[in-house]
Amino acid sequence: MVEKEISRSRALAAKVIFAALKTIKESGGQLPAQDVLEKVQKNVELDD
Repeated sequence: MVEKEISRSRALAAKVIFAALKTIKESGGQLPAQDVLEKVQKNVELDD
């Protein structure tokens, strides 16, 4: 079975989703969307 390489956009999406869920968990399970976005932007390096 040949394994396909994950695209850059899919890998970045996985990082962003993981960071968002981690941020929400660390805040006790609830956090306004704007706060989640701010913290994810600080913690995940985005590509251009």
